[in-house]
Amino acid sequence: MSDAPLNPSARERLAAARAAAGLPAGRTGAAPPPSPSTAADQAGSDSMAAPAGRRGRWLLLALVGFAALGAGGWWLLGRGSGLVEDTRNLQQRVLAGELRGREMTRAVDSIIRNVDQMSRDELKAAREALDTDWRTAYDKGLSAYFDAAEDRRPALLDEAIDRTLAFRQLRFGLNPQASGPYAGRIRRGDRRSRDRKAEKEDESAAARRALAEKYAEAVRERAKERKIDMPEWQ
Repeated sequence: MSDAPLNPSARERLAAARAAAGLPAGRTGAAPPPSPSTAADQAGSDSMAAPAGRRGRWLLLALVGFAALGAGGWWLLGRGSGLVEDTRNLQQRVLAGELRGREMTRAVDSIIRNVDQMSRDELKAAREALDTDWRTAYDKGLSAYFDAAEDRRPALLDEAIDRTLAFRQLRFGLNPQASGPYAGRIRRGDRRSRDRKAEKEDESAAARRALAEKYAEAVRERAKERKIDMPEWQ
């Protein structure tokens, strides 16, 4: 068959024949219908895109979850790290008289903030540490008082008063349910029970207790002179 172009008369006859047969008159700009293979490829692409989108969403959720867990773990580690040690360091400095006035107030505020982050075991350890440090400081003050000359003793009693008031504040700071300045005080019965236990463990406890009572009485008398309200257990 020749590929030569048709003359006008031939084109008219061809167009009429196409019209009679119900065929289009000639070429148009519309795209041909897709072949079966093309449709199948398109369907396959759509079916693959859907799981890929779901995988992307799951991956994003997993990353967010891991980030949240990491942040939570970091917070827990930061929260529990060194709280008891930091609290005890502040307590020891207060009891030693290194922090007074506003500095002591800021130290107690820091202790209260630490307590807010402590677990029950950490709070118990901090309280036990305070009781141990208080007893150590008290015994040192007692020994220094009886070893000192008479003219030096009033100043040592003043230090004992300040230390006792500081201890009361520290006990208050370690009480998460404290509602007043006496909330953390030691009951007189608690001290007596410790004294009875010490008497059973040490034969010289009676002599030490006699000195402690004499020392405590001297502290109370000095506090009265200075018009200072001491805790009931002192």
